[in-house]
Amino acid sequence: MTKITLKKHIIMMCIIASSVYFTSYITRVNYNTVLVEISSAENILRSLLALPLTASFITYGLGQIISGCLGDRYDPFHLIFIGLAMSALMNILLPIFPSPYLMIIFWAVNGLAQALIYPPLMRIISHYLSELDYAKACLFVTIGGHIATLLMYLISPAAIVISGWKLVFFFSGGCAVVFLVIWQLYSMHIKKKYGSVLKCSKVDNKTRETSKNVSTKELFVSSGLLIIMLAVVMQGVLREGITAWMPAYLSDIFSLNNEISILTTVILPIFSIFSAYVILTIRTRLCKNELKLAGITFFVAFASIVTLLIVRTNMFLSVLLLALTSACAHAVNFLLICLVPVKFEKYSKFTLVTGVINSCTYVGAAISTYGVAAVSENFGWNVTLCLWGVIAFIGMICCSVVLKHWNKA
Repeated sequence: MTKITLKKHIIMMCIIASSVYFTSYITRVNYNTVLVEISSAENILRSLLALPLTASFITYGLGQIISGCLGDRYDPFHLIFIGLAMSALMNILLPIFPSPYLMIIFWAVNGLAQALIYPPLMRIISHYLSELDYAKACLFVTIGGHIATLLMYLISPAAIVISGWKLVFFFSGGCAVVFLVIWQLYSMHIKKKYGSVLKCSKVDNKTRETSKNVSTKELFVSSGLLIIMLAVVMQGVLREGITAWMPAYLSDIFSLNNEISILTTVILPIFSIFSAYVILTIRTRLCKNELKLAGITFFVAFASIVTLLIVRTNMFLSVLLLALTSACAHAVNFLLICLVPVKFEKYSKFTLVTGVINSCTYVGAAISTYGVAAVSENFGWNVTLCLWGVIAFIGMICCSVVLKHWNKA
């Protein structure tokens, strides 16, 4: 297997990988950024508009497992191209046919398309880069997603003022079409210079015959991966719940108009970008154990929610604490989804574990998006905040319980 050692080529792969994730995010989180505006403009209940998000998270979660399996058999470059192309099409179709029931179909297909991107992308960078460069590339990828979120929260209010919420989807779909050309050109270049992932994988599998002969079921149990999956579900509930519904929270509690509440939410990706860098630095220099660090981060999220319940009437502190909680969830996501699967590479299960763990995020997201809408509409935001606190506490307990198993894996 040929690893990329030339610095400028490593940087280029990091930039391209980050751009892939950036593009996938602007064609996915755009719905979150205009959800409140769609509700107002089209006179549709928020709980009904939450269904496309829920459908997307379900298909994305299931698709992650499928993608993890496909990534071991088919060219990951081709899978990413197909995923981005399908996602671009769904983004263009949704505003053309704005029926809430058609939105469910379009966004469910978009979720499936998006699932073809992340596991193959992780396989590509883990294949071509060394372990240290892989961790750095993961940071680039994570930041790419956060920048995309930041961009959408900045662009969406402007687009709403200029032409309405539909422009957001046309913009995202157009960007994806442009990047498809760049991705195809880069794919041809990297495979020509460093070889195909599939061809090299055949050699890699032979060298791994001496690794531990452990069944997938046994590995999932003995390593504590099943409990890790539950922790990932918990961070998915927190991350996507706050991302999707913070504008609604600010609008309801502090009577902000939709444009201002969406714009205020721009603080989430800023905090998340910072958290990804901080958590990788801590992991590199202070704490090598991903599960221990994730447990501590969950505790910080729990403490933030408890504090928010006390100072919830202060808008500035409310925004700050919600951003901190979201940043903690993103940090846990980076630890458990980007770094944990590396430990399973010696078992030839890297792509599968990546897909399975990442799918758990969107199990939590599917629960959270509809659940937050239903709970907030029926019981109010105080109950919703209490539930988020309980979720963070459960995540902390999961990480603590699995430590013993993880150290033996």
